Amino acid sequence: MKIQTRLILPITLILSVTWIGGAVFTKKAAFKKSREFLVEQTKTVADSWMTVVKGVALEPTHLAGRENEILAAWVHEELIFSKGQMVLGKPHENADFIQKINGDNWVFSSRCAQEICLIVGTRDTDRKFAVRWLLVSIYIPLFFIFLIGLVAAIAAVRSALKPLNILAGQVGDADLDKLEKLPAQNVDEELKPLVAAINTLIENLKTQLEKERGFLNTYAHEIRTPIAGLISQMQSLENIDAETQAKLDNVRSCADRTVRVANQFLALAKSKNTAALKGSEDRFDLCEVIRQTAAEVVGAHPEIDLQMVGDASIVISADMFAIEVIVRNLLDNAKWYGKPKAEKQQSILISCVRDQEQVFLSIEDNGAGLTDSQIQQVTHEFYRAETIQNAPVNPDGAGLGLSIVQAMVGLYDGQIGFERSEKLGGLKVRLALPLN
Repeated sequence: MKIQTRLILPITLILSVTWIGGAVFTKKAAFKKSREFLVEQTKTVADSWMTVVKGVALEPTHLAGRENEILAAWVHEELIFSKGQMVLGKPHENADFIQKINGDNWVFSSRCAQEICLIVGTRDTDRKFAVRWLLVSIYIPLFFIFLIGLVAAIAAVRSALKPLNILAGQVGDADLDKLEKLPAQNVDEELKPLVAAINTLIENLKTQLEKERGFLNTYAHEIRTPIAGLISQMQSLENIDAETQAKLDNVRSCADRTVRVANQFLALAKSKNTAALKGSEDRFDLCEVIRQTAAEVVGAHPEIDLQMVGDASIVISADMFAIEVIVRNLLDNAKWYGKPKAEKQQSILISCVRDQEQVFLSIEDNGAGLTDSQIQQVTHEFYRAETIQNAPVNPDGAGLGLSIVQAMVGLYDGQIGFERSEKLGGLKVRLALPLN
């Protein structure tokens, strides 16, 4: 549940309970007090009429009155005067009571003194109607005040949480390659401990990332030196029998693979270092780099039909090492995972075209391609396609190729996409890179 919801719900509940509770309490109190007032008023009227009847000699008559009033007086057994509908007989004692007549409650007060008796009645329904209208006239404005208060509370909660949302946006926009502390100025007092904790975490993360990149860089450099010496020593061996030579070839193949994996770690470390890549940019012919890299990767495989279409020359400004890594990894993937299932010749199609200030590079193959779920994972570090499908295993791979490609393409504000090749039927990898 959102913090905003957790704050607004109790406020809404408190305001609602207060408003409803106040309405119920006021209604009960108003009905009770108004009835007490009506009873007292009826008593007072009865006492007043008793005084009048005692002091004045009256002739029998019928007074004009309203339908919500009843008044009658007797001297001995004779009805002296009456007003309203007479539904009750002569009383015989002083009493105050409520009685229902024709569905309406009436409040009566009777008085008897010597030979004089009288009764006064007031219909209670009118009193209830008046109280209801009074409550409505009070609580409709209060209801709108309640709504205004609720809206004000919601606005206040949102305003109070706005700095937290801004802080969340700053944390979400943080770039691992440019980790910077959050600004501590103009921060609400309540958020300063949180900002301080996040800045401490950022510093720790920066330190850890620097250690990781340093380790990758050092590991790649250090491991290549002794292995290069080992390969050189094996190449210098002469007069070796066939069996020993086969074993040495296996050892050399493993050494070559270790060097290539080390190179991938170097590329991975460099792909995470924006400053290093941006600081080593140069102008060169992209198409020529692609041709040279393709010759190195696919040149030893005459069984692969390799074609390159598009522009013959495109000059860009970038880090040549990064571009070589991108092209090499894409071609390695096409070489190893682009083999067709049937007995068909393996084909790879490279397209490089300039369009205004962008370069569009695509590499297609006629292999099995990738499913949608595999495309979602294929750029993850250490992911290898053979873990999901029955693809040939790349002995030189470490599951880093496409993650390195994506990282380096992202550093140049480029885009990468994967789809089914319409021309060859396998996988098509699309890159969009800026010229500069």
